[in-house]
Amino acid sequence: VECAFNKLRVGLLLKSQLYAHNFTSVSDPFCKCGLPQTPSHFILKCPLLVNERETLFAGLRTSDLHLLVQSLNTVDKIQFLLYGHENLDNSLNEKLIELMSHFVNQSLSQIDRFG
Repeated sequence: VECAFNKLRVGLLLKSQLYAHNFTSVSDPFCKCGLPQTPSHFILKCPLLVNERETLFAGLRTSDLHLLVQSLNTVDKIQFLLYGHENLDNSLNEKLIELMSHFVNQSLSQIDRFG
């Protein structure tokens, strides 16, 4: 379940990441919505992933992690969602990994549906 999430974390999942690394299987860095498929776009902005994002943030609300996320700028928000934070206890960091892994897997399935 965490495999795709870990690929996102190391920069080997999204089209913009693969394109930047010159993967021959990727002809352009663009998402199926037409915008560059960056981590920020994928996690926070892609219009194709509204429902998946709502599910992610609902999960964050149940863990009170949304309070931390809301206060961060975009760069720090992405960093937090991908890697957690050293000041969080292990159970909250584990919950964040679980929520993000689910979000990534569901989002990839959703994007594939737009073939």
